[in-house]
Amino acid sequence: MRKILISVCAFQIAFCLFGMQSAFSQSVNKYLGQIPPQGTVKRFPPDNLQMLAVNGVWMWHGSPTFSPDLKEMFFVKYMEQVDRAEIWYSHLVNNAWSIPVPAPFGNQTFIENSPAYSPNGDTLYFYSQRLDGPGINFTVRQADGSWSVAQHLMTVPNMGWNLTIANNKNLYFELATNPVDGDVYRCRWVNGQYLLPERLPDQVNSTSGEGCAFIDPDEEYLIFMSKRPGGSGLHDLYISFSKRDGGWTQSVNLGTWINSNQEDGFPRVSPDGKYLFFNTAKASSADQGYNPYWVSASFIDQMRPIEPDTSNRLIFCSDRDGNAEIYSMFQDGSVLKRLTNNLYTDIDPTWSNDGKKIAFISDAGGNFELYTMNSDGSNIQKITETGLQLGKPDWSTDGSKILFTVSEDAFSDEGKIGSVGSDGSGYQLFSAAGEGSGPVWTNDGSAIIFCSRRTGHSEIYMFETDGNNLLQITRSETDKMDARLSPDGSRIAYTLLSTDGSDSEIHLINANGTGDIQLTLAGKVSKSPTWAADGTSIFFQTGRFGNQEIYQMDDNGKYQTNISRNAKNDFSPKIIRKSIATEIPDQGWILNQCELKNIWPNPVKDFAQFEFFLPKSGKVGLVITDMLGRRAVKLLDQGFSEGNHQVKADLTNLSPGIYTITLSSTDNISVRRFVKN
Repeated sequence: MRKILISVCAFQIAFCLFGMQSAFSQSVNKYLGQIPPQGTVKRFPPDNLQMLAVNGVWMWHGSPTFSPDLKEMFFVKYMEQVDRAEIWYSHLVNNAWSIPVPAPFGNQTFIENSPAYSPNGDTLYFYSQRLDGPGINFTVRQADGSWSVAQHLMTVPNMGWNLTIANNKNLYFELATNPVDGDVYRCRWVNGQYLLPERLPDQVNSTSGEGCAFIDPDEEYLIFMSKRPGGSGLHDLYISFSKRDGGWTQSVNLGTWINSNQEDGFPRVSPDGKYLFFNTAKASSADQGYNPYWVSASFIDQMRPIEPDTSNRLIFCSDRDGNAEIYSMFQDGSVLKRLTNNLYTDIDPTWSNDGKKIAFISDAGGNFELYTMNSDGSNIQKITETGLQLGKPDWSTDGSKILFTVSEDAFSDEGKIGSVGSDGSGYQLFSAAGEGSGPVWTNDGSAIIFCSRRTGHSEIYMFETDGNNLLQITRSETDKMDARLSPDGSRIAYTLLSTDGSDSEIHLINANGTGDIQLTLAGKVSKSPTWAADGTSIFFQTGRFGNQEIYQMDDNGKYQTNISRNAKNDFSPKIIRKSIATEIPDQGWILNQCELKNIWPNPVKDFAQFEFFLPKSGKVGLVITDMLGRRAVKLLDQGFSEGNHQVKADLTNLSPGIYTITLSSTDNISVRRFVKN
């Protein structure tokens, strides 16, 4: 009876396959010629490829496995009536996918499952229950493109039916007393051999049964099925990310937009990283048994939590306790502390470089003036008494001065740019710079970056701390604000305003104004970017879920993670700057009042001319440094006569960015800033 049933099944499948051969051979693109899904889950393949659709005889048992070059596909048929799983195979021949046939290395007598390619595609691993013991087998691609006879790799008692392999050859699979109750294990490849399987920690495994895991080739994340409480159905798909310390993050359910109220399992991400495939068991005759589905895998990057740097704390404003107050927390949102507690509006906090002081704006005296306090909220001091409206302070790297805008209107988004000593002395306005918003020091403290509407729309500018050498960095005729230079001085994060003012998003450009890219999601009102101290991530505020929250993302826009998680409004995040090294000029020079007068052109493309004045003959040093104070080019170290001089320099090999050029003597240093395109 069993042989008759198998023969009938084979006839039915063959009839279906040959009937659809013409249509199937026309599918010449990747993924069987199917139109890829985007933000919604989609059946793979759809009903128009009946040769691969579940019928009354077999169902999918696992997701399709594509080769790294996307020209081969293995999949598994589970014959429910006879409890047997078979590996089948199709590949591109003359720009058409071949009729699926049993894998040439397979053994249809036993259960075989979970084909998985090695990173370069020359080896295929799979699960088998052959007579040499249940476990892992492999086959090797021959010179003619065919596959070798299968060989036994290892016997694994109590192994489940699924395995996956990383680029470093580490194997992941479940060990279980039955196919649905087990834990995910890793078998590491060390010094040319596999070690004993080790159970992954409780951040991945639970007491409810996990299995059918997929490991990212670089071991960045693990997606698996689990029937732990809180899911949508019998089994749901979960994800856990690897951590820098070798551990794993707490597993997170992929959500109801992927998981159903039925059985969901067998996750597998395509070799190009673009699509997540998985199986879902439906309870309708139109979608009988297991069928594969697929969806864009771009959401995975958005789910990764950013590991906190607990050496630094984040400060921000919030109205969670009524009026706007200042708070601090670690970068993962933990250890929240309220720093101000009064009936006034306290906003715009900024750290001193050593992390011991915070400058902020408060209307405690009626007008918005500048205040400072210790990092724990103690010793609040009023620094200015202007009778005007101050805003957006920024503490200089050396801690001696605080930058701000000042205007007569508390609601003005621009004002004159000024600075004051951290003790309240030395109040000054940079009148030559005109009006602007959001001024911040460059990392070495020798220049100021700000935004200004002097051309009718807001662009990004820079000037030196003496108020001279004004440079326009952007010229795109779109309104910008909150320009923040990266710690290495190579890039600027800023907020771009929509033309109607209804939206704002975080953008990133090179320091010379080129290469603009959008980092945050359109229509979500994101703003106020601030760089992490190491320059690898950006904090910002966004109203994507109604109220304003503090988020963190990588510097390429990935892994956007809510870290404040509060029903009220959190805004204006700031992190402590790292200290930077400063280029120290050589000693022994005899000049007194040298002056670096002009740089032409500025911005510089390939060649630049530097003009300087010497009051008397002597030795001159001319050095170009980057924004971290590191020497980039040493132009001069020689004697010159008194008077005016010009030096031409080939800067073709200098990377784009903002640079400082320093003319030095024993008692005098003259500094100018330029932009390299």
